[in-house]
Amino acid sequence: QDVNQYMTKGVWSNIPDDTFQIGYDPVILVYNYLAAKEKPETPRNIIKDRVLTKDNIKNMWDFNTGFIENEEAAKRLKKPVDKKPDKHLKIAMVEFEDNDFCRQIHSGMSAAGNKLKECNTSVDWIHLFDYVKSKTDLNVREFDPTKGISKEIWQAGLNQLVKDGYDAIITQVLDDFLIPIINDISKMGCILATNNIEPISMRGFLSAIKDQTEGILNLSNDVSD
Repeated sequence: QDVNQYMTKGVWSNIPDDTFQIGYDPVILVYNYLAAKEKPETPRNIIKDRVLTKDNIKNMWDFNTGFIENEEAAKRLKKPVDKKPDKHLKIAMVEFEDNDFCRQIHSGMSAAGNKLKECNTSVDWIHLFDYVKSKTDLNVREFDPTKGISKEIWQAGLNQLVKDGYDAIITQVLDDFLIPIINDISKMGCILATNNIEPISMRGFLSAIKDQTEGILNLSNDVSD
């Protein structure tokens, strides 16, 4: 929607997030490691930006769904190895909000999951809060997206995914308290991959600035009232 707003107002150059690829590539990279022990070429898979202009927008962008996924666009996506695993594999992608951004990530994850069905692999979208509420005895309140998810909920949810037999978990690392939790999960033999954000990334840095700025503005409003 932000892109639509700017492009319709005559801003003819834009570099939006490739949310489909954010959901797609991590699933394939994790599968490749589980099935064939093939490691990614680099520790961080940096998605190449695609620039929208007035000359290419009709072929690249849908104002309702975002980037158009076609045969040409598919060339940028990671490819699964030509080897099927010895057992059924379970991959979980963890999210915690239901918004347009996450739904577009989900579409990428679903496409990767459909591709891996023939490889004896299932890929599941896990809404962390609902998963913890239904699968564990942890006493949780109704989810408030403005307050985020506590350390206890993250820990309970990721541990439960391991107990439920997931071979790999893909998650955003929104807070540094997740680092020791992820370390512990890795020691259990579960593969962990991060997508979209991590505390030390530029995106994490900007996200922290955004949160702090909003906090200051809220405090200012309270004082003025």
